Amino acid sequence: SNNIQQLKKLMMNPERYEKLAAKFPHKISGEHLFRGAMVHGGMLKEGTPEAEAYDNIDLTADDCIIASYAKSGTTWTQEIVWLLYNQVNTDKAKKIELMNRCPFIEVASRIAVIKALEKPKLTKTHVPYNALPKSYHNPESTRPKVVYVARNPKDVAVSFYHFYRSNKSLGNFNRGWEEFFEMFVEGYVGGGSWFDHIIPWYKASVQNPDVLFMKYEDMKRNPIEEIQKIATFLGKDVNDEMLEKIHQHTKFDSMKSNPMVNFTNISVIDHSVSPFMRKGEIGDWKNYFTVSQDERFMKMYNDKMGQIDFDLTFDFE
Repeated sequence: SNNIQQLKKLMMNPERYEKLAAKFPHKISGEHLFRGAMVHGGMLKEGTPEAEAYDNIDLTADDCIIASYAKSGTTWTQEIVWLLYNQVNTDKAKKIELMNRCPFIEVASRIAVIKALEKPKLTKTHVPYNALPKSYHNPESTRPKVVYVARNPKDVAVSFYHFYRSNKSLGNFNRGWEEFFEMFVEGYVGGGSWFDHIIPWYKASVQNPDVLFMKYEDMKRNPIEEIQKIATFLGKDVNDEMLEKIHQHTKFDSMKSNPMVNFTNISVIDHSVSPFMRKGEIGDWKNYFTVSQDERFMKMYNDKMGQIDFDLTFDFE
């Protein structure tokens, strides 16, 4: 019965997954479920040595995980956190790819890379809160810090749509916005439902002082203040000059033209279809959502988000 309880706690159970897989023709490469989220073939599979190594990953209080749902400002937040841990050494940041400085924890091939990292270790994840390594949920362990970044889901959906089009691992989607919107609403996308992701993570941030909940839109509008908030959370002392240096290095145009973070040298993404760093704006959803899509989505948003007390910005006011 414990297993049944565990499955119920998961975002998506195998039965629901089968239904959605039958409903939508588009498939991502090597599609499978990992702990309640749909993922592609490069991601961990239950019962493999890599999944076991993932569960035993040794991250402690000196380390930091940057967590998010996809397309929510993860890369941006990773770069900020890395600079805060590395004396704002932008020269070094321009020489080593971010994916090696701060590896993606649930990608099977990165487990060894993470093991080999020197302390303090920085990693990135898109897993649901319950799917974090078992070592994280072990009450005996000293937990790493987590910086979680959230973005309004309508902009996430549009950004994800373009990522799906350009990304080979996600099957180079070519069935149009209308169908992608339906997939996104149902949670039949890489990483599962946005709602099922954000709500447990938000609750964790309220209960656990080691989890900081950041909002993409706040970071766009008040970058210096928000970088300072992350620095304070991580216990890093920064002066105004350092804050400004981090801001200049991590603002959208700088990131977009920086090959260490913009994924231009990753063959799986076809940048001619859509660049990895596309627009980085608030409110681009208005160019895609129809009135009826917006009404449907906002009804769902208000129903589901009623259970937690926080707001996201959908527009630039």
